[in-house]
Amino acid sequence: MTRLCFGGTRRLGSLLFAVYPLLGGCASDPLPSTAPEGVIAEVSASIATVVNVTWRTTTPTIGYVSFGPTPSVEQSAPLETVSTVDHSRTLLGLAPDTTYYYRVLTWDIANVTAGASDVKSFHTAPLPAGAPALTAQSIEVMDEDGSLEDPIEAYVIVPFVGAASTTIGIVDPLGALIWYHAETRGRRVTRARLTSDRTAILYSAISDDTPADSEIVRVALDGSGSTAITVPDLGADFAVRSDGSLAALIPDVRDMGGGTVIGDRIVEIDASGAQNEVFSTFKCFDPATSPGDGAGGSWTGANALQVEGSNVYYLSLRNLSTIVKVNRGTGECEWILGDDAEGTLDFEAGSTPFSHPGSFSANADALIVLDADGGSSGSRMVSYELDLEAKTATELQAYVAIPRVDVAEQGEATGVTSDDVRINWANGSRMDVVDPRGQLKWTLEVTSGEHLGFHTSFRDLYDVKLEGNK
Repeated sequence: MTRLCFGGTRRLGSLLFAVYPLLGGCASDPLPSTAPEGVIAEVSASIATVVNVTWRTTTPTIGYVSFGPTPSVEQSAPLETVSTVDHSRTLLGLAPDTTYYYRVLTWDIANVTAGASDVKSFHTAPLPAGAPALTAQSIEVMDEDGSLEDPIEAYVIVPFVGAASTTIGIVDPLGALIWYHAETRGRRVTRARLTSDRTAILYSAISDDTPADSEIVRVALDGSGSTAITVPDLGADFAVRSDGSLAALIPDVRDMGGGTVIGDRIVEIDASGAQNEVFSTFKCFDPATSPGDGAGGSWTGANALQVEGSNVYYLSLRNLSTIVKVNRGTGECEWILGDDAEGTLDFEAGSTPFSHPGSFSANADALIVLDADGGSSGSRMVSYELDLEAKTATELQAYVAIPRVDVAEQGEATGVTSDDVRINWANGSRMDVVDPRGQLKWTLEVTSGEHLGFHTSFRDLYDVKLEGNK
């Protein structure tokens, strides 16, 4: 056991804590009360690439785990925020069937005294049979100034939809599957997202045979288990609010003119499963003047949802070829792009409208969308600049896949960074990232044939910063 201590460093504050790993040992007396004991690393029984490290200290301490593929252990999991004697940290982003090295570092906040375990090792398990097979390529491209653009560093959560089951997975920037969970009950999975506290993944589990039994399932990132909340008649998408509550798309069925019209609602769902309606498509659209194309028996065909802040939703209405910004407080549509009868924004001259949109990402100034009916070259990603004063949407960029892809459903286009765009070709079993000039920077192919559900991009496994469709 190695014990570290630092003379003359009592109560120097949080800045000193941050540089402890860079400091060398000293010749002061050993400090057994802060040294980590009983250090154990266990591979999760349910996720081969997740490892939980536990240890004890005699007195309350905080600590963290350094790890990596060599004994230099250059990566680290976050520092604990609560001082305790029983400790646990989860290591994420590991490759399957690989040996890793790790050690635990601890210290006592009050006395600024540190300890460290010996460097130990563990071996992750192989991926299970039937896991999606992926190939990825990163491509070096130059910007307008002739400088090499930054590589793609974002992770992505996405459902891999197979014939018999769906694997909800996290893919790292190299295109490796580094986290997974299998939905094997024959339920349809359309979306997966992180919880607001970033400790678990949520995914839709839609029961087409018995819609009242549909669920949003929560799977802990550390592999410790899963729970579910029943959401009867769950639609194609849901979103996570900053307070931890959920918002979901639900059908709104009404008898009108002697027939049944199926619109869509946004409902918010609390921890108990109670629903509260905040918007209905009947609020902003009239079936008589905006009939849509009725695909799938639905009038509006809401298929993608994004939450922004505490008071805004964005919504894609596939059957009306429309995207809407909704005020949560009033249930009013702040703007409508695409519908001829009710639209409040117009496409600028020379800009090509989208048709049958998939998922998207939007903010006050811009919109990126998967245009399923992109034209003679197949589906496309298209981005627009929004000018709310002029009430226009001006096309900025368009991109089509080579070879051609025609997205049937679930396609998506979202921002990865302030410049790059991630395009999910859904039933094309492919995902691309392009820069603002349409240069391909990264591509992923699902060689085992699964289709892709909606995705969520994020930058770091521990300090998660969401991108794209939030």
